[in-house]
Amino acid sequence: MMLAPVRVLQTLRPDIPAGVFTATAVSTVVFSATPFLIPAIADDRAVSVGLVGIVSTAQLAGFVLASSLGPRFLRPRRRVMTIAIVLGVLANLLSAVAPAFAFLVGTRFVSGVSLGLIAWIAWAEVFGDNERVGDVAVIGPIVGTIAS
Repeated sequence: MMLAPVRVLQTLRPDIPAGVFTATAVSTVVFSATPFLIPAIADDRAVSVGLVGIVSTAQLAGFVLASSLGPRFLRPRRRVMTIAIVLGVLANLLSAVAPAFAFLVGTRFVSGVSLGLIAWIAWAEVFGDNERVGDVAVIGPIVGTIAS
């Protein structure tokens, strides 16, 4: 029996704020789209595809740091979610006009931080235990960062 569709349906509960759901959906799209942009970034910046992989690694690293440290120092509040969303929008806009490759890597790291905070808040909203949610949320990205 496949549990993935059941888990997806469980997240569509009416008690989850629409903003949390929307921010999580958008962050998933941003995170998922980044690897597909690597060849275009390599062409645009005249660098190797291997070097551009640092862009995804930086984004994953920001995600891991924010989703693991967020629960230890912050509380999942609307203000933190708002800051994370604004930070993500700014990071993505600056990524689009980044004048140098190093600046692009930095903005993708900041984007990862915003995505990590959004993921942590969404997980806390769905599962309720702020402390342990951060521990669970970083398992995949840690493995991804090490593997990349």
